[in-house]
Amino acid sequence: MTKKNPTYEELQENNSQLFWALCENSLTGVYIIENNQFIYTNRAFDDILGYKKGELLGLSPENIIIDEDHWKLAENNKMRLSGQSETIQYEIRAKCKDSQIKNNVVFGSIVENKGKILLIGNILDITEKKKNEQKLLKSETRLFSAFKATGFGIYEQEGIPNDENRNYYFDKRARYLLGINSGEESNWFNLWKERIHPDYLKKIMDLVVDFNYNGFDILSEEYPYNHPTLGEIWLKHTVNRVKRNQKGQITDMIGVVQNITLEKISEIQLIEANRNTLESETRLNLAAKSGQLGVWDWNVRENTLIWNDKMFELYGIEKNIFSNNFEAWEHGLHPDDKEAALESSKSAFSLEKDYDNVFRIIQPKGDIKYIHATGIVIKDESGQPYRMIGTNKDITDRILADNELILAKQRAEESDRLKLSFLQNMSHEIKTPLSSIIGFTDLITKGDNNEKEIEEYSKQINENTEKLISIIDDIIEISQVYANQILPEIKPFDFIRLIKKINDELNYKAEEKGIKINLNINPNTEEFLINSDEEKIEKILTHLLNNSLKFTSKGGIEIDCLLGKRMLDICIIDTGIGIAQDKQKIVFEPFRQVDSGTTRTYGGNGLGLPISKAYIDLLGGNISFKSKLNEGTSIKISLPTNM
Repeated sequence: MTKKNPTYEELQENNSQLFWALCENSLTGVYIIENNQFIYTNRAFDDILGYKKGELLGLSPENIIIDEDHWKLAENNKMRLSGQSETIQYEIRAKCKDSQIKNNVVFGSIVENKGKILLIGNILDITEKKKNEQKLLKSETRLFSAFKATGFGIYEQEGIPNDENRNYYFDKRARYLLGINSGEESNWFNLWKERIHPDYLKKIMDLVVDFNYNGFDILSEEYPYNHPTLGEIWLKHTVNRVKRNQKGQITDMIGVVQNITLEKISEIQLIEANRNTLESETRLNLAAKSGQLGVWDWNVRENTLIWNDKMFELYGIEKNIFSNNFEAWEHGLHPDDKEAALESSKSAFSLEKDYDNVFRIIQPKGDIKYIHATGIVIKDESGQPYRMIGTNKDITDRILADNELILAKQRAEESDRLKLSFLQNMSHEIKTPLSSIIGFTDLITKGDNNEKEIEEYSKQINENTEKLISIIDDIIEISQVYANQILPEIKPFDFIRLIKKINDELNYKAEEKGIKINLNINPNTEEFLINSDEEKIEKILTHLLNNSLKFTSKGGIEIDCLLGKRMLDICIIDTGIGIAQDKQKIVFEPFRQVDSGTTRTYGGNGLGLPISKAYIDLLGGNISFKSKLNEGTSIKISLPTNM
């Protein structure tokens, strides 16, 4: 029989039985340490580490903490005992009885009892949380590695143009391709302008102005670039607007750069081959075929247009219906790109300069293609321009990939923002009951309290402990759901008994708020057996009804159950505050809350609806709802009765 420590017995005699019962029945691990030895651990503490009752008494915390974390224990105990901090929170790894290592969060404080210094606190097992964090980190690492393999460089700017407080981020490849050294970020735009080929500078700057000030949301261009170490290279540069302020100024944008020098050299060499002689069409067609390029020849004086086979393939046109004139090409242009494409081609001819443009076409079957067109002007014997020849290339896949890359980054950043917001909200939700537990515990252990006060403090500790456990359970539950770690446990059960039990449990809360819950069952029967997961259905209904009860302050709640041979339909109708139309699409999304102000006013962590939706999907059912602001919400659930 284990010999009890005298201090432990004294503590039992001098404190209320209710407090000790609370500690013993808490699902959070509770411990008390005197002279660096455990003199008390509750059942939850023993269960976390796999020990039987009493086995840890007399042991030092160093006996169960892994060697690498001893310094954490010593440092935090030193801080508490020296008076630097009375309450400490930190993470530490502990050895279970079976040698398994578990991650725990420790919340500890100092208590003085009859001249003796005691360390008292709680531990939470966060092993599964740590595992999920590692899985997420590995997933993000794989995503980043895949992105690096594409050869793109990416950068981001936050802040309006010419703002000295503008923030910049360049990844390693973007720095390399643009020739931006560390410390040059704030001046990168001026360096970039200086390195653009003079023949392209005005065109690029005009596009930048349109992008920044005329409401354009995306800019994509190819241009020669005088790189400080690589010499002249060709860059493919796409910039996407992320945010604009109320004045229309861009406040956040993402840029993607790619080295396309080899590709451009191939295209330039192809066009130069035609510049030397008009009789080289056979060689040009062979080169175009190998490069998957469409070749065109436009005689401006005679308004004749000659295409090779690849051009017909790109535009989806049959040779026998092609009219061989400029208007035939114009007819296939996308309406939104037609004016710019026509102006670009005619401008290149009139100014006798090389033609380079990107536009969309619509094939006869409705497919949209992005075309990169290049060309040169041919002069007659008198030196007058009369003809243009060039190439078309289908760059649809590349454009879509660029756009998808930008969208993927935006989605990843939005996901990170939502997760950060969720973690901040959860931190607040956890700290609120935890602060109450610590505060009332201090009042009990330090104050001169009568029995009524101790009873009230203990009640507050119990209620806040239940809130804390509920929050942690929800966090663990949503993590398991979205990690596909939960499977249904199907067996027969009486649904009538279950719904009546839930209704009875919630009615006392409803009465406190002065509202009524009405349960209607059709057909009215004493028993209704279904084959499903009773625990999951109980959680679904409890989450949904608690939600209705929380947001309903007048009127009432109706629960209508329609019992069918194949499906069970449940409708929950309340007269609560309702949900705004523009917020209804996010109510079932994890890590999202309809409104943080509402959440703070009414309480809760916003996980009830996502958990309910996940469980309904798991059981092969469906959920829908209708809601009107300030009038109420109606939720309908349909579940199969025989899975």
